[in-house]
Amino acid sequence: MTDDHVIDIRRYLDSSAELLDLRAFSVLGGGGNRSRLALPIWRAIHLVGGDWGGIVSMSKLQPEQGADPLFALDLKEDPARAAGSPEPLRVFPVGEAPSMTFGKGEGLAVLLGEDDERRWFLQILGVIKKVPPEGKDRETLLFLSGECAGLLFFRELATPLPSSSSAP
Repeated sequence: MTDDHVIDIRRYLDSSAELLDLRAFSVLGGGGNRSRLALPIWRAIHLVGGDWGGIVSMSKLQPEQGADPLFALDLKEDPARAAGSPEPLRVFPVGEAPSMTFGKGEGLAVLLGEDDERRWFLQILGVIKKVPPEGKDRETLLFLSGECAGLLFFRELATPLPSSSSAP
């Protein structure tokens, strides 16, 4: 196997990269076209100083069931942790995508959109920064969220299996 298709993430690092403690780089749900989510999620994790990021969804009919990860990138544990935190996801009003919430102990979440049954989020946990992103960082985070939403809804990665678009 060659490394012709491996993304060199070092070019996306800046001088603050030494602050990150990269003990792992593990992926959950990265088969097929879902692997396209890795770069925007990794960039979002790095931007806010988190250690876990993923695309998660919650049932609109039964939100008490919690968050279901579609794709997760874990920079702390291997194998990748599967659970997002459902509490910050419950505060978003219906139909307000994109919108963002930031809590010191809860990380960061961006509402990407919704369909008839589910609401979809970009969620980042383990955030070391104590303030929400502002200015250019906020714009970059919303841009990365838009990339994830495009993959979810236009590339149909949010379509339930056995769709050819969402199949691993």
